[in-house]
Amino acid sequence: MKRSILLSIWFSAFVLSVCPPTSQSAHAGQRVRLAVLVAANANLVDVSLADLRRIFAGPGMNDNSGRALIPLNHPPRSGARAGFDRIVLGLTPEEVGRFWIDRRLRGLAGPPRSLDSIPLLLRLIQRFPGAISYARSPLPLEGLRVLRVNGKRPEDPGYALEFDE
Repeated sequence: MKRSILLSIWFSAFVLSVCPPTSQSAHAGQRVRLAVLVAANANLVDVSLADLRRIFAGPGMNDNSGRALIPLNHPPRSGARAGFDRIVLGLTPEEVGRFWIDRRLRGLAGPPRSLDSIPLLLRLIQRFPGAISYARSPLPLEGLRVLRVNGKRPEDPGYALEFDE
């Protein structure tokens, strides 16, 4: 018993040392823009909101070279995830849960994988062809490409993935 507790503490300390917490939190009422991210060498430059819905809610989508896009999500109930789900899927956090349960009951694919660590999420996008996700903008872009959404970049007026937190 003691060994499993010590192992759990050691593992938690290791994960925190490898993937330290980020300072990407927003204050209540702050305007947030989410950048849609792929690897720098990805064969994708622009997506629409409809494309993002297909990628993140099914049935899925391929990039221009035919590679399947693999969506990666933030943890449920995080500010970025709630904003993304509200804009892209048109669902509140409670509705999102019911949406995925309904899909499973009908034998359809489940939700995209969620990651708690933003640094780990960014590294996965850099390293895995086809991985696609989102993060608060601005952010470090080494090895990443920010996609245009409906033809606009996060810094452009009228950008689609912007919300009040």
